[in-house]
Amino acid sequence: MRSKAVLLFVPLISGFVGGVLAAMLVMDQPLWAFAPSTAPRVVTANSFALVDESGTVRGIWTATKEGVAGLYMMRRSGQAVGGQFLVDAVGEPQLTLFDKQGMPVWTARPR
Repeated sequence: MRSKAVLLFVPLISGFVGGVLAAMLVMDQPLWAFAPSTAPRVVTANSFALVDESGTVRGIWTATKEGVAGLYMMRRSGQAVGGQFLVDAVGEPQLTLFDKQGMPVWTARPR
């Protein structure tokens, strides 16, 4: 019985000690199943483009040299603007919706 206990515990303890020593000697930092988040809290850019699964641009969020900030939502084809929300250089907002030909059909501005 005693020899069976030795046969069971000696390899178990040896494996544990070997694992601890290997971890101390080889690895300089702990391993994680998922890396800790290192995402920046703020992303800075002149514009952002939203693309669909096929790579077609569906939206653009940008700021111009003239001081206009705008969000432009594109149609499925990516060619015509379907809607836009702008804030001009003096801070006045404007919301516009366009028809399939690109003509404005509705606009909202402050009074």
